[in-house]
Amino acid sequence: MTYKKQNNVKFETKPIQMLLGELCVDLRPAVRKSAGQTLFSTITAHGSLLNPPTWQALVWQVLFPLLDNVRALSSSASNEKVDASGNILIHHSRNTAQKQWAETQVLTLSGVCRVSLSVFKSSALLEEF
Repeated sequence: MTYKKQNNVKFETKPIQMLLGELCVDLRPAVRKSAGQTLFSTITAHGSLLNPPTWQALVWQVLFPLLDNVRALSSSASNEKVDASGNILIHHSRNTAQKQWAETQVLTLSGVCRVSLSVFKSSALLEEF
């Protein structure tokens, strides 16, 4: 198979952190959990490689909007039991959308705290915030 080179094609892409931030508010709890863990672990592990303007963009365009979105979705989540049809068993601590969003809220808040601590350990970045 041969591929024809396209010189005029441009890909409009979002930074991976923004995409993960969007997945952190997905309707599926397992996707939210995995996206949150990946987002916060990646930022914590590799945040020292980011320059101050990138950190500012990350905080203001990803983390703070994520906190707002999770808070809004958590407060509007249903407290009716989730239908566990089929062979799927759902533990009573996660049997409503409200409880699942509460878990997402905890994951998001602890992730933002962990990222904040890792940022503020670097005195060079402290001046920017």
